[in-house]
Amino acid sequence: FVALLSAMNANIYGSSRIAYSLVERGQGPKALAKLSGGVPRIGVLTSCVVGFFCVLLSYWRPDDVFPWLLNMIGAVILVVWIFIAVSQLLLRRRIEREAPEKLVVRMWAFPYLTWVALAGMAAVFVLMARQPDTRVQLYSSGAMTVVLAAVGYVWQRARARR
Repeated sequence: FVALLSAMNANIYGSSRIAYSLVERGQGPKALAKLSGGVPRIGVLTSCVVGFFCVLLSYWRPDDVFPWLLNMIGAVILVVWIFIAVSQLLLRRRIEREAPEKLVVRMWAFPYLTWVALAGMAAVFVLMARQPDTRVQLYSSGAMTVVLAAVGYVWQRARARR
């Protein structure tokens, strides 16, 4: 129970700070970054409300909402890690070319371990696609990723033109 409360506290803290950071970069509603005593209280409250709403949904619909959320989170985490691995492949080569003195942390077996990690994540995606109970979440996560990437790309291009 204490571990669960600790994880919940860490996630509320993290999500409110991420929301604050997004607003600072002009990518979120300004209300989420309003500070009160150094704390983005509206961001914290919004995180809590969304979290408790998900808890209520899983209580009201235990047979479908909780497994759906769990699988969706798994797919989203894989997508995030894929973006991290691809970013590492691209950005490390750029740093090595343009400013090698800035590369202070060197991953051993680069780029081979990154490619192994990407292959492992692709294998998990294939396994998820083969299971009927995870297929919908996988496709939903994929669609959400494509839509968000397209919106982000269009938004960044529009900002660059200003």
